[in-house]
Amino acid sequence: MELELTHTFDTTPEQLWEVLLNPHLMAACVPGMQSVEVLSDTEYRATIKVKIAFINAKFDIYTHITETEPPKRLRCEAKGEDNSVGSAVESVAEMTLNKIDHGQTELRVTTKTTIFGRLGTLGLNPMRTKAKSMWKQFCTELAAVLAGEKTVEAPSPSDAKQPPEKVGKIDVQSATDGAATASRPPSEPDTESRGILGRLRRKWSGGENETHLEFRQGDAVIVLHCPASQTQTCLDWLDQQLARQQSAQ
Repeated sequence: MELELTHTFDTTPEQLWEVLLNPHLMAACVPGMQSVEVLSDTEYRATIKVKIAFINAKFDIYTHITETEPPKRLRCEAKGEDNSVGSAVESVAEMTLNKIDHGQTELRVTTKTTIFGRLGTLGLNPMRTKAKSMWKQFCTELAAVLAGEKTVEAPSPSDAKQPPEKVGKIDVQSATDGAATASRPPSEPDTESRGILGRLRRKWSGGENETHLEFRQGDAVIVLHCPASQTQTCLDWLDQQLARQQSAQ
């Protein structure tokens, strides 16, 4: 399946490029995205849920950025599978950013995708319809981020230059209340709690280089691993996500 999708944003190519290269901002914009893990500057692992026709799938997707020409062009390859529905996907995508008049930028995405297994038997029409629907939602969310109407605070791509074992992993699942266990490293002073994660911020686990936090409600779990130096930034981001979910309920 081959697709070409375009959308015009009220921003410069440089500003749009910065967002596109931030995996946490992108994850907040992609419909159905459940989690994102930064493996390196050019490699990511993500979990995404999609429903096409009568089939619900949850793909574990590995993405590798193979070419970049900042702030004009990006090429990436992705592959993933969901064994529960016996399906797999492979995709090659190229993004181009074209500066146009009045401070706007056109984002053009061309993709070539191959779908195997049960989902592949549905045919091209349902796939195209779903892809276009997800693209529309993605552009709406991305425009909100660019306009400052949607804020997502998380480690920026520059933080991903640390060794992979120190790079933050954020799993985002539905939760609005819960409890955390473990203890704060003695080297870190207590801080005043606030927000939905207030009580969680009193309790920590991890060593000098990494912080670990689990947030539970029933079967839903949020697991946060991040460099110690980015702990507060990660928690502020998570606080905002939970606040959005709570207000939407």
